[in-house]
Formats: sequence, structure tokens, C-alpha cells
Amino acid sequence: MIQVDGESKATLFKTLPSGDMHGGGDEIMAVHLAACLLEGREPLASVGEGLRSAITAFGIDLAADTGSVVDLRQMWNAAGIDPRV
Repeated sequence: MIQVDGESKATLFKTLPSGDMHGGGDEIMAVHLAACLLEGREPLASVGEGLRSAITAFGIDLAADTGSVVDLRQMWNAAGIDPRV
């Protein structure tokens, strides 16, 4: 059983190992995703917010891998979003 908004819910997925490299965040997100899909709950973040976060994370990874500053404008343009909004 897991707790979602103070209520006990049956576990619908196998619990991830504690070394998920996201400080336990993967399991928290999986629980919330299941609640959205199965119970119609409102997501905590929009698709646009998720896309902006993903592009930012890709840029961070690329900068770490190359040791250089990364211009994200090409990725923003390819995704069709304005990062200033």
C-alpha cells in the first residue's frame, strides 16, 4: 500500500530500488502519474512545463559532457516553444 494525498492506495507497480538516482523522485512521480491516469487527478505540471524542464535538463547534460556553455535556442525552436513565456 502507498499513501496518495493521505489515502492508502494499492500499489500498481513494482517499487523502484532506492538508488534511482533521483532521490526517490521516480517513485513519487510514478505514484502521481498512476493517480492521474486511474483516478482523473489533475497533473502537478503541464505538458509545456515538462517539455521546458526536459530541454533544460538536456542542455545541462550536454554542457556537463562537453564542458562548454550550451545555447538552447535551437532546441527551443525545434520544440516550437518560447522559453520566455
